[in-house]
Amino acid sequence: RTYHSGATARDRDRLRQHILEGLGWKIHRIWSTDWWLNPEDEVRKITQKLQMLLSEEEAPQHEPVVDDASLSPSETVPDEPFVQVPEPKEPSGATLPVFCPVTPSGGNLGTFYTLSAGPTLTHQMMQVIDGEGPIAESILFRKVARAWGLERTGSRIVERLKALVPSSTGRTQEGSATFYWPKSVKAGSLNQIRIAADSSESKRHVDEVCVEELSALVLHVLRQAGSAPRQDVARSVCRMVGMSAATTPAVARVSLGINSLIGSGQVAQSDENIRIAEKAAQ
Repeated sequence: RTYHSGATARDRDRLRQHILEGLGWKIHRIWSTDWWLNPEDEVRKITQKLQMLLSEEEAPQHEPVVDDASLSPSETVPDEPFVQVPEPKEPSGATLPVFCPVTPSGGNLGTFYTLSAGPTLTHQMMQVIDGEGPIAESILFRKVARAWGLERTGSRIVERLKALVPSSTGRTQEGSATFYWPKSVKAGSLNQIRIAADSSESKRHVDEVCVEELSALVLHVLRQAGSAPRQDVARSVCRMVGMSAATTPAVARVSLGINSLIGSGQVAQSDENIRIAEKAAQ
């Protein structure tokens, strides 16, 4: 087989993998950054995969034999498409704190707009901000509104809750999106990092994570991995916050954090690889 002259390195890698699988090979892919971050966990996954394959080979096969020639064209068994699904990143659990969601207690729906409910709503929002912040305003308001039995977060509810957030609350802006920060963390700093646990409640999409926290996660990956392709670093960050697959828009959002770090001189880029800048490492 020959490679098309315009094929990328990733295209050639996929073609080689497809050829090997056609010859009976079973491929188990490991992201380089995952290996650098937690090699013991990757070895455990390989061991489990090998044990599973061995048990499948030892098990008696009772599959019925299907003769394709005896089937009509409409009954022909289709070939399964080749799909590579990245495994979710499990938290190493060694040093990084885990993201734990906060559920406000809510209140009586009939009193939501009353003057007396104001202090309770403010208290509940601050509980969520201090527990989950930095948190997007839209997520904060939706969480509180649902706790009070409000299924939709319309403009009236948004205006009500926005007026009740204390003016002293730290906040950052990303275009039209506002992120509220807990009292214990300086707004806009790179000191807040949370990774996902095994529970679905702990998993977040990168759209829910502010750029500053994504930048801090990028720095953590680079401290563990050294120099690495920026795409691989972005994928590792996606898996660390709980995404099972690093989609193109998700990788692009993490790249905003990478670009911010490059712009501030904390990260240097050479070709496709990025690393912590020498002056930042000192």
